[in-house]
Amino acid sequence: MKRLLSFIFLVILPPLFAEDQLTVQKAFEAALRRSESYAIREEEIKAAEGRYYQALGTVLPHLTASGSEIVQDTSGLDLGGDAFSSSFVRKSRPEVAITLTQPLFQGFREFKALSASRADRKKTELEVKRARQLLFAEVAQLFLLTRELEEESSILISQKGVLERRIVELGGRIRLGKSRNSELLSAKSQDSLLEAEIARVQGQRSVAGETLNFLTGLSGEQKLALPEDPISPLESLENYLVRGGNRPDRTASQFAVQLSEAKLVSERAHYFPSLNLEANYYPYRVGFQDAIDWDLLFTLQFPLFEGGNSWGLVKEAKARLKQAELAESESGRRVELEIREAYHNLETSRNEVLALEKAEQNASKNYEAQNREYRSGLVNNLEVLQSLREWHEIRRQANRGRHRALLNAYRLKLAMGELPIELSKEHP
Repeated sequence: MKRLLSFIFLVILPPLFAEDQLTVQKAFEAALRRSESYAIREEEIKAAEGRYYQALGTVLPHLTASGSEIVQDTSGLDLGGDAFSSSFVRKSRPEVAITLTQPLFQGFREFKALSASRADRKKTELEVKRARQLLFAEVAQLFLLTRELEEESSILISQKGVLERRIVELGGRIRLGKSRNSELLSAKSQDSLLEAEIARVQGQRSVAGETLNFLTGLSGEQKLALPEDPISPLESLENYLVRGGNRPDRTASQFAVQLSEAKLVSERAHYFPSLNLEANYYPYRVGFQDAIDWDLLFTLQFPLFEGGNSWGLVKEAKARLKQAELAESESGRRVELEIREAYHNLETSRNEVLALEKAEQNASKNYEAQNREYRSGLVNNLEVLQSLREWHEIRRQANRGRHRALLNAYRLKLAMGELPIELSKEHP
């Protein structure tokens, strides 16, 4: 029977309770489903695909079928004469045509437009990928803040429990004449302050939980699971800088340069002549044209003067290209800076956590020692209460440090352009 109970408590119950906890992954996937701004970004990919097919349509031939009929007043005309002239004075001249239109040469403008649309599509996909990462940063920061406040509330409640037990102990010592009433009042004063602090922290936790609920649509009161450190151990800074070279927004800026270059070439094509072909096939005609089944029309146009329109378009395209090149250069420097900042912040926060954990252990031992020495009359009650405050204040600092280290670890991953978690198949 004991073995069965042990199996239930150690094997079956923990997974059941774990299911009730909200993880960063679940929160982020819920935010992906709920976020309107991210959905708008995803729709922009479809818009970019539409622009690609528009550009493709300028390269491929156009095939149309048309039917027409000319009906005219012939009451005052002499309908005699040869067949040629009589064809023009027919009261009705119906015609059916199948027309193929194909641009043969437009200064390579159509091919550059197609290249530009490919770069535009890839750039948009990378921007959406980066938007997903930035949404994760927002969710993770809010998730860890909510959990930090949740844990801080538990620490304060634990501190209050220790203080209440001390108040009971002081009451007994006062009755025995071993402690003064002022010691009890001092402890009760601290207890009231703790109660106010607990209310403040729990209020902050409720606000953070509601904001998390706004992003994810999940219950803000759900228990939050402590995430694992996504980067352990810390690698060299140079490795992270190399991995950050392919960050989506940085690569997107490179495609933006390609897009601007293609647009510049496309605008310059306005200076070149254009050659187009139009081919017609006539399934049905009347009159002298009845025997003519098809015809071809070649059109060659030379741009002579457009009032400076082409020159203005080229000048604007050059400026856009320069802007894209400057943005690409700035993007590379910004990515490197963000990686360096995130790396040093993570390194600092980890060292801070190690020091705080040691301090927390020593503060706990100090409080226990002060308690023993108080019972022996070696220290007074104020010293015991001070050691209690120091112990729990260090616990709170260590709690903040652990969550800050986790957030900095996420930020380092995101600075390199990597999503710190694995998404389910629903979100590839």
